[in-house]
Amino acid sequence: MNDLKINQEFQNILPFLSAEEYSALETDIVNSGRILHPILVWNGYIIDGHNRYKICREHEIAFETSEMQFQSEDEAKLWIIQHQMGRRNLSTYARGTLALKMKDPLTELAQKRRWGGVPLNSAEGGDVRDQIAHLAGIGHDTLSKIEEIEAAAPDEIKKKVLSGKMSINAAHKSLKSLADKPANSTSKPEIEQPKEFPNKKIIRFIELWEDINANLDILTDGQKERLAQVSEELIMAIQLEGVDEEVVHE
Repeated sequence: MNDLKINQEFQNILPFLSAEEYSALETDIVNSGRILHPILVWNGYIIDGHNRYKICREHEIAFETSEMQFQSEDEAKLWIIQHQMGRRNLSTYARGTLALKMKDPLTELAQKRRWGGVPLNSAEGGDVRDQIAHLAGIGHDTLSKIEEIEAAAPDEIKKKVLSGKMSINAAHKSLKSLADKPANSTSKPEIEQPKEFPNKKIIRFIELWEDINANLDILTDGQKERLAQVSEELIMAIQLEGVDEEVVHE
């Protein structure tokens, strides 16, 4: 059985599977006695398949590998993120935080290619921030809010946004209440408690709504008119779930 190497930076790029997800994967592999897809490696290091590799080793199940070709670790990291964006059902916040991990590598990669006289292809066009937003599939405004939350919000707020218990906009609004507090104030700042919703689908609706509103300038008049109609329908649907209309318009 092949002994593969693990690069902690590669492994830690993606959020770990929950105990339930890992158990389901393990049960599926053990019952079938094999893995459906080969483990992807680069220079002996696992690029995709850390969980499958661990399960196969623990249960002595044979597996195949497939060699990937990259010019650097930064290129490998970018591929890992791009590959996983399409495979996992990630929330807007999770996609944003994942893409932001490529901020420094993308900057370094762009500099190296400029110094080497290597032209950027169409997928690499635009500045680094454009590439990150495109990678995450979100607008610049939403990306900025996620970056600010990651940089300054308490862990409690980050966990709630990531788990779907609050929207990105509500978390960012709470964060701004801290920033707006006078510097010479000695009282303990009160963080506005974001509304928590019983249905995670509502969070997804609100996140999509925030992203659309941040990019209204790219819509045609016809699309804006249709959007206004959908807005009323969306508000009615959300109100049925017990969420105040003001949450949608924050």
